[in-house]
Amino acid sequence: MEGTGCLTVRDFFSRSGDDSPSGDFVPVMVDCSLTFAEMVAAGNYDSVDRCVTPDNFSAVNSWKREVGLTLEPLGRVAVVGEVFDRLIRRPLITPAGPEEILAFGAKFPEIQRCFPVIAFGAAPLIQDKWFNCQASLLLSGNESWRMLEVAWFTAVLPKNCLLLLSSL
Repeated sequence: MEGTGCLTVRDFFSRSGDDSPSGDFVPVMVDCSLTFAEMVAAGNYDSVDRCVTPDNFSAVNSWKREVGLTLEPLGRVAVVGEVFDRLIRRPLITPAGPEEILAFGAKFPEIQRCFPVIAFGAAPLIQDKWFNCQASLLLSGNESWRMLEVAWFTAVLPKNCLLLLSSL
């Protein structure tokens, strides 16, 4: 991403001293003993979507453990629901859930300044005042701010979006 001050995903992880997620899984500590609000606060986001609430995205686990996460480039413009349907059919990996993306955002805050990162696991049906729709959590931002937001299943993702996946 020349001219934006952003590194490639591989360069970012090489610079940070972690393994590259291109085909490899980076270890991330996920602490589900924290409340949902504490997990969100750990990310120090500049903005949090009003639909990112414990009622919509609560963690169902109570464990604390290291999980393997990887990023997969989307590579094309696509609708959220279409990508979700494709991912749930893949063996040996699973779309990362709310607790994984919150832990990832806290550990690697700079990634979302260059690339939007989405986690499709546990995509709930959210009842908004205008419509009901499934949604996922999305980390986005730019060089000066970071946001935790909801990606509705009808939303269009940019081709530079990264899919956050978890090993089984």
